[in-house]
Amino acid sequence: MEPTFPLFRLPENAIVQVLQNMDPDWLLIISLISTKIKHIVTSLLLKAGDVEICISDMICLKVHIGRSLLALNFYNDSNDQNELLSVDITLPVDAFLPLESKTIQSSTPLNFSNWLNHIQSVFCYTNPLNLDFHRYCERFEIQSLKDAIGNVDVLYVTSGVTNVFTKEVLKFFNASNNLFLERNPFKETHQIQQILIQNYTIIGFHDVYSLDDMLLVNIIGLRWSKMV
Repeated sequence: MEPTFPLFRLPENAIVQVLQNMDPDWLLIISLISTKIKHIVTSLLLKAGDVEICISDMICLKVHIGRSLLALNFYNDSNDQNELLSVDITLPVDAFLPLESKTIQSSTPLNFSNWLNHIQSVFCYTNPLNLDFHRYCERFEIQSLKDAIGNVDVLYVTSGVTNVFTKEVLKFFNASNNLFLERNPFKETHQIQQILIQNYTIIGFHDVYSLDDMLLVNIIGLRWSKMV
């Protein structure tokens, strides 16, 4: 069923002129009304320059479009006493716009992967994403995250992530171009060395390392700390 808003009864070229003056958050909301409206919004050719996913006890999606920032939160149930229970991201979920304090829904229920695909389509983004893992990210199942996100450009794992989950992250997201690790999750030296010898463009390692570790690495950029 076509939308009945007065704006969408105008000729398409007039609709485009109105949409060109809207912020990305409103364009996203409007694009959810129908497939036809989504195509009109996409025809504006607004291209995201960078897309970052931050995973903690929630999932935060940051989309940089020119000078504008579109931020969305998913699974933001921090007031729930069960906030750290596991989450099934294959189920439909609403998106929350923190900068506007507004929850948005699609006319067709979307899960996280659907939201991500919709946003990438509307804002013409085809490059690998940047992905950060923070404390409490363990509530999300790593295989489901991999299926939804795919390969990433930058992978950042903070020291707040458990060693067990960090190992899982490194196993599933093993094709990033750039890696930043705040803590070594392995007990055996050869295990972290297997990570360091991979073909990264840039690697940042903020835990104890040795001269032998440095000699193993053959990449363009290095960021080290805590040498022994």
